[in-house]
Amino acid sequence: LFIPCTLVGSLALALMPEISGAKNKNSKQIAVSIQNALIFAIMVSLAIMGIYITVGKDITIFLFHSERAGELLIYSAAIMIPMSLSHMSSSILNSLGREYKSLKNYIAGAAVMLIFVWFLPEFLGIYAMIFGFFFSYLITATLNIIAIKKDISNVKIFSKSLPLLLLIGCASALTCYIVNSFSKRFLPLIISLGISCALSAAVFLLLSAMFKICFTDTILGKFMPKCLTKQKK
Repeated sequence: LFIPCTLVGSLALALMPEISGAKNKNSKQIAVSIQNALIFAIMVSLAIMGIYITVGKDITIFLFHSERAGELLIYSAAIMIPMSLSHMSSSILNSLGREYKSLKNYIAGAAVMLIFVWFLPEFLGIYAMIFGFFFSYLITATLNIIAIKKDISNVKIFSKSLPLLLLIGCASALTCYIVNSFSKRFLPLIISLGISCALSAAVFLLLSAMFKICFTDTILGKFMPKCLTKQKK
């Protein structure tokens, strides 16, 4: 579940000097960089979430010989989106000099997590932790993004790319499911999973490039092959 945070964290580290060193925090370039960084966090999460939802059981059967672990992985997959947004937005707030605000938002999310794991296991069992993680990260990410919007007024938080990204995520997930369902009949499970996950990621990247989700004139372009991106005019 924490795999997206590795990529998101790399972008956050690269983005921090650009934001903290900017003389004009409300410049268009900073706003675009922040917006694309948040979109990148969603992209990575959606790409991996689709794989976990469709072949999560096969992954855990191969790794842990446990189908139950796969069920929990499938139910937990949606955590990755607010989790990645929380990590990215926290780094952006820190770059803007709003460390105290970032800490307060984290504490607010942690309080929600505590409530879920303290009171709800009696009713939800282990799923109380899953819901706790989801709403904890969701609240922290939402509060962070609201704070970013107040500091950088021209950031477009609700990008037009989001509905398109959801459709692209569905297409890549469907690709993973179809390829794995077919190939595991004839190939060892590890090879089938490797092929289906690789093709799913390729479909996600190609469709994102086709619909020009990312541009090379922002720091986001450094994480995408130039042949898959187009310079914004």
